[in-house]
Amino acid sequence: FGVHFEIHKILSGKLMESKKEETKKKKSFLFKLLKVFAWIFGSLLFLIVLILVLIQTSFVQNFARKKVVTYLEHKLKTKVAIGKLDIKFPTALSLQNVFFEDQSKDTLLYGGEIKVDISMFKLIRNDIEIQEIALNDILLKVKRLPPDSVFNFQFIADAFSSEQKKEPSKTDTSTLKMNIDQILVNRTRIVYRDAFTGNDMDLAIGHLDTKISKFDPSHLLFDIPTITLNGLKGHFYQLEPLQKPIENTVAEAAAPSDHFLQFLNKVINISDVNVTYKSVPSHLNSTFVIGSAQLHPKTFDLKNSIINLKDVALNNY
Repeated sequence: FGVHFEIHKILSGKLMESKKEETKKKKSFLFKLLKVFAWIFGSLLFLIVLILVLIQTSFVQNFARKKVVTYLEHKLKTKVAIGKLDIKFPTALSLQNVFFEDQSKDTLLYGGEIKVDISMFKLIRNDIEIQEIALNDILLKVKRLPPDSVFNFQFIADAFSSEQKKEPSKTDTSTLKMNIDQILVNRTRIVYRDAFTGNDMDLAIGHLDTKISKFDPSHLLFDIPTITLNGLKGHFYQLEPLQKPIENTVAEAAAPSDHFLQFLNKVINISDVNVTYKSVPSHLNSTFVIGSAQLHPKTFDLKNSIINLKDVALNNY
């Protein structure tokens, strides 16, 4: 009996040791598995941080700038230049000394600086949240002159529309949300010449500042409580058109009656205005010189082309 007890004791001890060894192996395996997951997570986190750091370095931004310029020049078959790309993740994107040439070798767009303050994290949720758009030292030339019957920017639309036809997008943009809080424009010149309609405009803007409460392009609703415009100078001529305007009655009949631009505003501040207006068909020639003015609109009925004002204050006009 004593011998049997000793054998049972030895076997029980070995069994306990075996269970302890198995438990140790399981713990060791779980520990190694956790170490692997921790290493993978740490590596991904390090890679993300590294990318965020590198994307803000001048070397990477300059590399990205060259790639973008090369792609656009190849796509548009015209001269494109971007002097500097500055990304301050995750809030700001700035393009400096931007140049686009049209197909007649004239300037289509020049921008000293195009800056956008945007929440890049919200882009993942199809939410475009723009705090500010700043345009500084801009020159925009839009032209439609003989013998061409299209505007000088049409080649850009054609280049990218052809790509969309070849590779149709499957992305659902119905849930895309967009909001803009403020737009700033400084030292900007807009040239618009359309010989076919007889419009000739060349206007320079010293400063434009808008505060936007609601920006809803899908419903054509824009609520801009305040607009400040300083230094508007140039001319707007209405010349004899090369062709008579054709009324698009089919499009007007097909368009829904309630789908029109809705614009809301509380106050417009204007100063330092010197604009010449001339209409050859109507035999009108006048100049608007305004030192300062403040307008409080009541309603903008753009559907019926009716604007009601609460009051208007003019100084030095």
